[in-house]
Amino acid sequence: MSEKYTTVQHEKRLFWLQDCPVLLHSYALTKNNTNNSIFLQCKFENIADKSIKAMNIAIKCSDVSHQELANVDNFPYLDIKVQPYTLLGDKTPVALPDNTTRNVRIIPLKVIFGDDTTWENTSERAYELAEYEQQPISSLGELADQYKRDLHKICADSEKHNYLPANVNGFTVCGCGKVVKAGVVSCPACGTTIEKLFKLNNVDALQEHLANYQTTQAKSQQQQKVKKRKLVRWITATGIVAVLAITISLTYSHVKKNAFMKSFEQAQAYSDRFSACETFAAAITDNGTITLTAPYKNIQLDDSDWYDIQYIEASHHSYSDEIIGVRSDDMTVDTQLSYMHTAIENIFENKRKKPKIVQTDKHGDIELMDDGTITSEFNEAEKLKNIVDIVGIYGGSGTFKGCIALDNTGNITPIGMSAFYENTFDTTNWDNIIQLSIYDNTLVGLRQDGTVVATGNNSYGQCDVEDWTDIVAVKAEERSVYGIKSNGTIVGVGYIPAKQNYDLGDLKLW
Repeated sequence: MSEKYTTVQHEKRLFWLQDCPVLLHSYALTKNNTNNSIFLQCKFENIADKSIKAMNIAIKCSDVSHQELANVDNFPYLDIKVQPYTLLGDKTPVALPDNTTRNVRIIPLKVIFGDDTTWENTSERAYELAEYEQQPISSLGELADQYKRDLHKICADSEKHNYLPANVNGFTVCGCGKVVKAGVVSCPACGTTIEKLFKLNNVDALQEHLANYQTTQAKSQQQQKVKKRKLVRWITATGIVAVLAITISLTYSHVKKNAFMKSFEQAQAYSDRFSACETFAAAITDNGTITLTAPYKNIQLDDSDWYDIQYIEASHHSYSDEIIGVRSDDMTVDTQLSYMHTAIENIFENKRKKPKIVQTDKHGDIELMDDGTITSEFNEAEKLKNIVDIVGIYGGSGTFKGCIALDNTGNITPIGMSAFYENTFDTTNWDNIIQLSIYDNTLVGLRQDGTVVATGNNSYGQCDVEDWTDIVAVKAEERSVYGIKSNGTIVGVGYIPAKQNYDLGDLKLW
C-alpha cells in the first residue's frame, strides 16, 4: 500500500452468523494519511444457492480501548449481482464517522437475492468468529488410508481433503476446508456429495473395506507374478505356426495414481479377463474359471487344468477354434475347441520376460522399462517418457511396421513408422485414451469415459464403434473389433456371423 494509506487493522480469520447466507472472510481498517479519515473494507462470500443483488450491513465502532464511538447504522452494497460462492464487498470502502476507530463489529442486516426474496437479521446479531475444530484424517489411525481410498471414489479432488467433515453452528465444513450452509448437496470447492462424505467416517464400514482391499491386494500381487502374454498366430504356406508374442507385467508404482492411471489399470485388467474371435467369446469369472459364448456356451473345461486362470486368448482357425489360458502358477493351458467336443492339448511352461516387449524383425526388441521410458533402435523412442503401454503393428507374413506408445496422460505416439502411420491411421482428436488394441491395420482406442474410437482398415466395418458406451476394455482381432461393457456384455463389429450371440449376461468380471 502506498504512503497515502496505512492499514491499522487486518483481520484475516473467518466469521459467520447462524443461518446467514453470507460469510465474512476478512476485513481491514485503513487510515487515509492525507486527512486522517478511517474506512473499512469487508470481504464477504455468498454461500446461498442463488445470486445476491444487494446487501445492507451495520458497523459498531470502538476505539483502541474498546470505548464505543459513533456507528454506521446502515450501509448498502447495491447493484452487485453476486453469484453463489463468489466474493463481494472487498473493493468497496465504508467511511467510518470517527477517525479514532480501531475496532469494529460487523452486523449483516439484510440480503436481497436476485429473485427478490430476502434474508433479514431481525435481532441484529453481529458476525462471530467461526471457531471450530476439525479432526485430521490421520486421526483414524490404521483406517486413514482406507478412508482416503473410499474418498477418492466419490471425490475427483480428494487430494484437497486433509480433515474429516464437521457440522458446526448450522454450517458444514467440508474435508477440503470449504464452509457451506447446512443442507447443501455438494461442496462447491471439491464437488463431493456432502451426505456421502459424512457416511465415509464409519469405523465398521472402513474396517470391512480395508479387509476387502487387503484381500484384493494379495490377489493382485499374486497376479503380478503372472506376466501377461499375448499369443499371435501366423498362417504360413506350410500350415499354421503358433508364435508366442510377449506382453506385459508392469508395476505402476513409479506413476502417480491419478484418475487416468486408475482407469488405465482397470482397462488393462479387463482386457486380460476377456477375449473374442469371429466365432466365440470367452471371459474369466471371479473364481478363475472360464465362461464361453455360443457355440461353446455349454462346454465345461476340465477343472483339473482350467483353474485360477488370469489371462485368456480366443483364436479362430480354419479347422477349429482354440482357447488359451494362463494360470497364476505360470502354466499355460491350451484347448482345441470344436462344435462337438473339447480336449486339453498341452500344458507347457510359460517363458515370458518381465518388461513389456514388442518383437521386431530388423531393429531388435522395443522394450518398455519400469521407469516409463522405452529402449529401441528408433531415435524418437529415446525422447518418450511416462509410457505405460506399447502395441506392435505387423503386416503380411509377420512383417514389423512399427509400434504405438501410450503415455500416462492418455496421449498416443507412433514409433518408427511415420509415413506408414500417417497413411494408415487417423488419430486426430484422440485423447484420454486408457487402452490400445491393434490387429494388422486396425487400431482401436478406449477412452476414459467408456467411449471407443477406431481407425485404419474398415473393410468389414470393424471401425464402426462410434455409438459404443460404457465400455471397459477393447480388443482388435482379424476383421473384427470387440468391446466389453461393465455388465459383462460383449459387443462386436466387423466380420461376425449374424447368428452369433456374445451376451455373457450378468457375469461379474471385476
